[in-house]
Amino acid sequence: MKKTIAVLGLMLFCFAPAVRAELVYDDEDDLFVDGFESEDAGKCLGEGCPCQENDTECHDNEYCDLETKRCTLGCRSDSGCTPEQICQNHVCVDLCADNTSSTGELCAGTTPNCYVEDKGHTSYCGCSDTSCYDGMKCENVNGRRDCVPCPEGERCSCMTGYKSDGTGVCIPCPPGEDCGCGDLKSNGDGKCVTCNTSEDCRFGLFCENPERADSKCVPLTCADGEFVDNHQCASCASVLENCTACTNKSVCTACAEGFGVKDGKCATCAEATGDAKCAACNGGECTKCATGFTLQDGVCTPILCTRGTYLSGNDCLDCPEGCAQCESDKVCTACLSGFETNGDLCQPIVCEGASYLRDSLCIACLPNCEACTNGFSCDKCGTGYFFDAAKEACLLRVCQKNEYKGEQDGECHPCLTENCINCNETMCFGCAVGYTLQNQTCVPEKCPDGCKSCSSPDTCDECMTGYESVSGVCEAVGCPAGQYLAGNVCRPCKKGCAECTGANTCLYCTDNRYFLSHDRCRLCSAALSDCETCANAQTCLTCKKGKRLENGQCV
Repeated sequence: MKKTIAVLGLMLFCFAPAVRAELVYDDEDDLFVDGFESEDAGKCLGEGCPCQENDTECHDNEYCDLETKRCTLGCRSDSGCTPEQICQNHVCVDLCADNTSSTGELCAGTTPNCYVEDKGHTSYCGCSDTSCYDGMKCENVNGRRDCVPCPEGERCSCMTGYKSDGTGVCIPCPPGEDCGCGDLKSNGDGKCVTCNTSEDCRFGLFCENPERADSKCVPLTCADGEFVDNHQCASCASVLENCTACTNKSVCTACAEGFGVKDGKCATCAEATGDAKCAACNGGECTKCATGFTLQDGVCTPILCTRGTYLSGNDCLDCPEGCAQCESDKVCTACLSGFETNGDLCQPIVCEGASYLRDSLCIACLPNCEACTNGFSCDKCGTGYFFDAAKEACLLRVCQKNEYKGEQDGECHPCLTENCINCNETMCFGCAVGYTLQNQTCVPEKCPDGCKSCSSPDTCDECMTGYESVSGVCEAVGCPAGQYLAGNVCRPCKKGCAECTGANTCLYCTDNRYFLSHDRCRLCSAALSDCETCANAQTCLTCKKGKRLENGQCV
């Protein structure tokens, strides 16, 4: 069925006569056909109108379908779409659909966003404010958002303690700068620290471990004779003359010897007390006297020494040996009993021969005594004699079993051969029970079990291999966990090995920082880069700081 649409007063071109035109719509063919009444009405503008090959025969939002030779609704080119679209197969398509650029690139990584070019109809993958690498930032360059190096000195996306060097690289901030450290300060090595120098601390504090992560401001402790001057210790004597202790640069609390505190300053004790022999004082009160004087009731009086002593400084010292009275350690004025004068000193009276000193006389020793100190004991009896204290006499010596009497000194000496019970100065004639004489040596008849060699039947000198000596007894060696037996000695397994049978043979490792490989324990990091703990040489369990675990590997 066809319908007629009348168009009155249609002006097709300038100077063209007014005509009445009809557009006839054909329901069956679903298109318009021309129904012009005027003889000049030969053109049809609108969807469904006939066309040849020129899109200009159709409306701006139509194109000429070459198959049907009819104007069809749709775009002819990109200009027929919005700037955010392009014309594909006469359809306007969004440029950044599925976050993909007009070149087919999926936007990700440092260019995660799809943007439309400023002139329109073209898109590209560009950066975001957070997608650029450290030291770079996202800016509009020639109409496109791209990562460019941050200007020198800017933080950009650099880690705390770092800033840009202007080439896209983050470098450590110089010591003292903020660089995102907040209340802390950069230490010049990319770390935020409490202090780099003591100037960063409050009054009375100094910087401990400067420029290190464990730096801290700690109270300043000054030595005796110093006071806290801002961040350092200063000498009291440098600001207050003769001052040895002070609270600050204006108030002295203790003075050098011979001076006392008066009104916060140091004055001579003679001036402060009026006592010429006063060596130390507290204001007007004397606390110490000059050498040779002592303080009594606040007054300095001379020191008097007792008999047998002499004055040296402020002390009474004992006179030299043998002196009853003396002027110094070099001059004796009287000798004690048993001493005699020798120049300015006293020397002991020496008794010659077998005699001893009693008072100032030499008395003979006991019979057969060659040296003594009194008349009822003997320090050295004659050859072949010994002193019997009960009888107070030197008696003839009789040697015991396993001893012999020396021909020269007459003394009893032990046999030279161990465990020998019958001997003279050069030879052994018989051994103790359990020993036998072999080549002038008493050897055990039998050694204990596990003993390789012994010096007695009950005590081993050297155990057999695999045994160790415990209180002279050979016991089988047993090594604790983490050690192995090497001869008679337990030696530690190699580092990382929990149990081994030898220096190079491990049964299992101590912890999962190590793994067993060819009977040896090896560090996980030696086989797997940046791996802290592992199950074996192919599978990492945990990674070192700054790395993450992915499919058994640290990335």
